[in-house]
Amino acid sequence: MSKPWRIELLGKLQVLHGDSSYSHFETRKTAALLAYLALTLPKASTREQLAEMLWPEEDPEVTRTRLRQCLSALRRVLEPAGSETGPECSVLITDRTSIRLNPETVTTDAAEFDALLRTARKTSDSEARRTALQGAIDLYQGETLPGFYEEFALDARRRLSEAHGGALMELAPLLTARGDHTEAVAVAKQAVAADSSDEATHLCLMRALSAAGRTSDALKQGREMERILRQEWDTAPSEEARAFVETLRSTPVMAHVGAPSFPPPLGEPEPPVREAAAPAADPLPSATFPPQTLPRADHRRAVAALLICAVLIGAAFVWRSHPPKPAPAPGDRRIVAVLPFDISSSDGASDAYFADGLTEEMTNTLGNIGALTVIGRMSAARIKTDLASGGELARDWNVGTLITGHVSKEASRLRVVVEAVDARSQRVIWSEEYDKSYKASEVLEIERDVAQRVAASLRLRLSSGEQDKIARKSTDNFAAYDDYLRGRYLWNQRTEDSLKHAITFFDRAILRDPHYAPAYVGESDAYNVLGYYGYIDSDTASRKARFAAAKALEEAGGDSDAMAAACTSQAWEAMVYRRDWRAADDSFTRAIQLSPDYATAHHWRSLYLMLQGRDRESMDEIGVALKKDPLSFIIETSLGGRYYHERRYDQALRQYDEVLNLNPGYTVAYFWRALAREKAGMRSEAQGDLQRAVAGSHRTPLFLAFLAKNYAESGRRDQALAIRDELRRRNAREYVSPFCMAVIDVGLDDKDSAFRWLQTAYDAHDGALTFFGEAPPAFDSLRSDARYALLRQKMGLTKI
Repeated sequence: MSKPWRIELLGKLQVLHGDSSYSHFETRKTAALLAYLALTLPKASTREQLAEMLWPEEDPEVTRTRLRQCLSALRRVLEPAGSETGPECSVLITDRTSIRLNPETVTTDAAEFDALLRTARKTSDSEARRTALQGAIDLYQGETLPGFYEEFALDARRRLSEAHGGALMELAPLLTARGDHTEAVAVAKQAVAADSSDEATHLCLMRALSAAGRTSDALKQGREMERILRQEWDTAPSEEARAFVETLRSTPVMAHVGAPSFPPPLGEPEPPVREAAAPAADPLPSATFPPQTLPRADHRRAVAALLICAVLIGAAFVWRSHPPKPAPAPGDRRIVAVLPFDISSSDGASDAYFADGLTEEMTNTLGNIGALTVIGRMSAARIKTDLASGGELARDWNVGTLITGHVSKEASRLRVVVEAVDARSQRVIWSEEYDKSYKASEVLEIERDVAQRVAASLRLRLSSGEQDKIARKSTDNFAAYDDYLRGRYLWNQRTEDSLKHAITFFDRAILRDPHYAPAYVGESDAYNVLGYYGYIDSDTASRKARFAAAKALEEAGGDSDAMAAACTSQAWEAMVYRRDWRAADDSFTRAIQLSPDYATAHHWRSLYLMLQGRDRESMDEIGVALKKDPLSFIIETSLGGRYYHERRYDQALRQYDEVLNLNPGYTVAYFWRALAREKAGMRSEAQGDLQRAVAGSHRTPLFLAFLAKNYAESGRRDQALAIRDELRRRNAREYVSPFCMAVIDVGLDDKDSAFRWLQTAYDAHDGALTFFGEAPPAFDSLRSDARYALLRQKMGLTKI
């Protein structure tokens, strides 16, 4: 017989009863009381114990009164006036000395999780064990009681997290044994994500990869394991781990003919293929056949295996003919960061755009050399700031070469001093001074010469294709180039005013040179972001972003970087405005094929995957973006957004805290941290974050709307209504997204009005409506309404 009340503790605290759910409690201590009673079900706790646990070191008389108040508040949720009474209906069982939940009417996901793990460990049937483990893992929707920091919550979080990690590591080999290699690898990756500092999780993933035939990926994971162990624990891998790595290195390719063969990730080196004449023992048992005649089915399998072997031998020949570039070793000088150039000019700070743009162009030019790993522009900026305090970031990311520069702009001449510096010794490797006129071709000469000098200093031989990319110029018009740099500088600031001014400069660049592809890309990006934040109507944003991106592709002339950027813009427009998911996927895929190192393509594709309910792939993709630009504030903030979307609020908060510690003025991070804090029960702190976001964005309607929602849900209804009135007045003279009005009505608990505004936003292809799919926890109060699921289905957001 199912129990009518269910309390969920894994992922967030909520109470389910029939079709209703409750996740908001009168006070945080009320929620903590319920959480403790749920974790200790079916045991009773004395009132003294509960009071001491909730209010340690406070006056006992005061805490007893507070406990009674919390208990009354809890009854209003669990046993409201008018509900049925009697032992078979009660939720709370209390007397003068103790309190507990009724085990006859209440169940918890944590108890079910523990029961499934006990079943898995008792049974000897592998299929029953796999089913129980998978059931437990499916129940684990995130960390236990995120946002609760009482000792009981921390203990439960630690215990259940370790149990979840153990279940993942037990499930992966079971999946491997039944031939589900793809799923085994996915589960093992979850284990690593859950605890990357534990050697056992890495070994689990390496074994799953090896069984799937992905030896190079397994070896790569071994290198990652060693890096983490040395960085976090200052220790080397165990003898078992080292032995397994050696086994992988000596395993012939033919040993895995029974497993599916996956190509390595783009740009990742494969180890040399070894001869199969004297195979070493494979870590997994290989199928063998007796010498007698094979049955017909076995004969067909053997022939297929021989054909696969032939393909692999052919691949080995191709590998030897065109060997991949080796991965950079830690501290290798092939890991390069172009630090933001300094500038001095008669125009002072107003010329900062030029130094910033030249830095970005130099970064892109060096990125065309395949043997180099070039740190993204935003990450390089943080490395430069960090150098003044010891340069730990450069060491953490194994940067070997720093490119520094100083720009002097005078009336008719441009002087640039560039140095290449060894990141570890701070020794100047080479230095050059350039004295050029204001011509785009001469600025290009600086970028080309620096790229060639870096290659020469590292004894790299550039291919003809790399030389062509470095020499390619997008425009001969210096004024167009200058306007483009101004536009990109403003675009990177991401405010409404800066984006609109950026379009002005991109337009000017296009007027000066109608064939300048990067300027069209910049214009497309600007319109895309303006519509996404609801700064302009979506019809204008979509139409102009599509046109500019198509024009960029037309004018790119085979420039793969410009084409990749244009495809990424096309993908964003298809995803955010038209919700054409197939077109978005095709464009993102093409962009990454054209330029695998383009961090923005990986970053934006991660959002696409998340909106499509492909959370694991989304997290993998944001990880790739961070590898390409590891210190980018916007990508790091988006990583927090992925945690928030998965209801892993503690991890999201840690991520946002890290971003804001490094950049206290980063408005977008305050906004997202506020949403996570609300779900963690920190509503007043969330309110402060939203106020900072509103102030820092000059009262952006989207941020204002979420502040009004917070006010309404905190009982400050008058302030929420005042913001709604402000946005109504502003809508008479400027565009205000209907989604913003929906957000406010959600806070005011006016569901009918909220859904009317959401429908209006849907009909208008409103870009800001993307947040409805990007931040579903903010709309939990709508989930029980059938219109919620219907809207998500219409948007193509199939995972509810």
